[in-house]
Amino acid sequence: EHKKEELAKLLPELTSLFNISGDKPQVRFFEGKEGVLKIQGEFLKSKAEFIYGISDFDSVMELFPDFSSVYSSKRAQKKIPSKLIYTSTKGPFIKDVDKDFLRESKFVSKDKLSLGSDITIFGDKIAILALKGRVSGVVIEHKEMANSLRSIFELLWSSL
Repeated sequence: EHKKEELAKLLPELTSLFNISGDKPQVRFFEGKEGVLKIQGEFLKSKAEFIYGISDFDSVMELFPDFSSVYSSKRAQKKIPSKLIYTSTKGPFIKDVDKDFLRESKFVSKDKLSLGSDITIFGDKIAILALKGRVSGVVIEHKEMANSLRSIFELLWSSL
């Protein structure tokens, strides 16, 4: 009983310490193909002025065979431009500049960039999707993290 009373006294203080620790990233976890589709839906609902992606396109197409025609069309209809760095065993098959899909893309061979996932930066959010094995994803909302990853993306983009 004494320990319960002590805990009851300390809990408000511990809670206030946790709450004053500044901006905390919001992290949400999604499971399965349906969860990944929900995350893709967030890309389209976001107020992002631009979407940046790094993708293992073979894994994307294996999981979502109509991805290019469906998702990219919807993104273009919403007038959200994108930059995509992708790998594929098919080689470079996406147009470098595709005005219909409001997309610029750059290909990297799998031997230089081995991915089994997809990373997307949109607004103040980052989505990381595992597209092989246990299909799942996380969305992290944190302005500084998104800005940092966007800077890394731009550095990689300019080096290709």
